[in-house]
Amino acid sequence: MIVQLDAAIRARLVADATLTGLLGAATSIYNTWMPPGTAMPYVVYLETASTTAQAFRTDREKVDFTVHWFVESRENANGYAPVVRARAIQERIRGDWRKQSAGTAPTFG
Repeated sequence: MIVQLDAAIRARLVADATLTGLLGAATSIYNTWMPPGTAMPYVVYLETASTTAQAFRTDREKVDFTVHWFVESRENANGYAPVVRARAIQERIRGDWRKQSAGTAPTFG
C-alpha cells in the first residue's frame, strides 16, 4: 500500500511540467533526505506517520506524508530570487484545490 502511494505521489509531482521546470529536472524530486551540497532547488517528500486499524471485516491504514522544498539562499546566476522561487514551488505542490468547487479534483498539485 505505502509503496503504491509513494509511487503515486512521485508520479503526480513529476508529471507537473511547471514544477519540474522550476526545479530544473524531474530528478530533483526525492523520497529521502538529501545530503548537504545537493544541487538546489529540490523537493523531498517523506512518510511521517502510519497507523493501522483492523476490525473483523475491515482494514484501514492512515499514512501521513510531508513535502519539503529547498531553494538557494541567495539569488543564483540565472537571476532566480529564492523567495519568489520557493513560493512558485509551494503553489505547484499545494495545487489549486481551494479554487475548485466541491467534488472537483484539482488541476495540479
